[in-house]
Amino acid sequence: MKSAQPPALSGADFRVGEWLVQPTLGRISGAGGTVHLRSLMMDLLLLLAHNPGRLVSKEEIAREVWGRHYLSESSLTRLMAELRQALGDDADSPRFIETIHKKGYRMIAAVAEPALPETAASVRPLRIAVLPFSNLSGDAGQEYLCDGLTEEMIGQLARIDGDRLGVIARTTAMRYKGTTKSARAIGRELALDYLLEGSVRSSAGVLRISAQLIDAANEQHLWARTYDGHLGDVLRFQEEVAHSVAGEVRSSLAGPAAAAVSPAAYDAYIRGRFHAAKWTAQGFNGAVACFEEAVAIQPGFAEAWAALAVSWSNIALWNYASPREAYPKAERAARRAIEIDEGLCGSHLALGMVHWYYGWDLRAGKRELERAVELSPSDTASRLTLAIFLGSMEADFSRAASEAQRAQDLDPLSVAVRSSACWIPFWARNYDQAIAHARAALDLEDNVPVALLVIGAAARAKGTYEDAITALEQAVAKFGDPLSFAYLGMAYALAGKPSRAREVLRLLVQSCSPGEVRPVFPAYIYAALGEKRTAFEHLERAFEQRDPLILWLRVSPDFDALRGDARFPQLLRRLDLAAPLPISRPG
Repeated sequence: MKSAQPPALSGADFRVGEWLVQPTLGRISGAGGTVHLRSLMMDLLLLLAHNPGRLVSKEEIAREVWGRHYLSESSLTRLMAELRQALGDDADSPRFIETIHKKGYRMIAAVAEPALPETAASVRPLRIAVLPFSNLSGDAGQEYLCDGLTEEMIGQLARIDGDRLGVIARTTAMRYKGTTKSARAIGRELALDYLLEGSVRSSAGVLRISAQLIDAANEQHLWARTYDGHLGDVLRFQEEVAHSVAGEVRSSLAGPAAAAVSPAAYDAYIRGRFHAAKWTAQGFNGAVACFEEAVAIQPGFAEAWAALAVSWSNIALWNYASPREAYPKAERAARRAIEIDEGLCGSHLALGMVHWYYGWDLRAGKRELERAVELSPSDTASRLTLAIFLGSMEADFSRAASEAQRAQDLDPLSVAVRSSACWIPFWARNYDQAIAHARAALDLEDNVPVALLVIGAAARAKGTYEDAITALEQAVAKFGDPLSFAYLGMAYALAGKPSRAREVLRLLVQSCSPGEVRPVFPAYIYAALGEKRTAFEHLERAFEQRDPLILWLRVSPDFDALRGDARFPQLLRRLDLAAPLPISRPG
């Protein structure tokens, strides 16, 4: 049994007074609810909790939190006031943080590990991260191989029992590429028990891959493996490493043994994973070409078929190709992957997306998404997609939030996960929470379109139209996507500025290629303008074109202006959706 570190010295959860502090999730929780802290606030809280009872000087705060030796008095005062407000503390009668005049601050509340029942502690899943494999080949062109091996290793470990081992997802892991941080420091930041690190040398198709498992608490090397061979046998090496990790954490690897793969097919597959990770139109198209090359070389390569299915689904979802063209290709690839190996998470994820977004068969979509999570409990994409489904299609906001939280636990530094999860409180009409979550995502990275959209939509729904317009004007200026235009037009219309709304509508149409404006986007603006007949005409066209966004009609606040119209429940029935939700707005 691994010994616990003092709570304030690790990235694990701990308590400050009555608050449960969760550093990797950027939040504190107590009887009054959950409060998300921006990164500087959390860093300040961690520094003070690290030193309970000790005076922490202003100079030390500047050095440790800001990373420089000077900051203005007003900046520190504002930050401290924000932190005290979050904790419910009072500078005049402090319970948490005491001010030492002209010197600094002192944590006076008790700092301790969270109390857990014996049964809960005994089943706490251990956590592992696969650090990006180092490229020792001296050839920058081999980076795709290192990144691909890292991602595949994460996938292998994710098939271990998720109740006993949590695997940090790729997005977070790749942020440590080239890092000089120690294993202990990374372990603290991500609340890890283990790290797996490795390196790759490649020359003329011959590989040397090394991997070692490290105890994150004491940096002890638990074991190491080295593989010398050819590219096509790498899957077997990865399986061997995964089994070794499973043995170390006293778990067992699920799934069938990996089949032998030809070197050429595996090289194409790894290149495809490298391209798909870019999440751009060019990246997805490059990935499709590589995965198709892989299955042409080796038709029985199930992993490549599954990855091809996911890529086609994403191409359709992000409107990089016609859904009528892309989704059938995704379905064929997913079914082929399942025929070869029913136990692949990615193929069920892709098939679930096809059933949901294209077939509009919500029961089949949910079944496949739940099967994907069952097969790979640590797969972030499957958990997040299931969370979005539960929130947007079934209004099961409690379970949706739980699944989204599991995804964030597995990928705590992923801006995509955090920002996508912001929709769930928005759909639940918890607008303040949605805005707080979106701002926390922007603290990680300020170039996040979804976070700005959620802030704008939630502010609009609250009736704070100027806040909504400010956020959505930023989204339009930075990204210029159709949803940003549509949301901005809605905000202008509801703010009593119909001429501005119509100008945005014109810009929306102008921003798209001729004949390629998805009718659901103008429908948003017409609904906000009170032009219900025109709004329903556009929704009818969206129905005919099988635009998946129309499936959000039942739950999303975006369509609240249409709910009282007799045509609204009729359209829901044609979509085979349940009756309209009773709308309850936060008081």
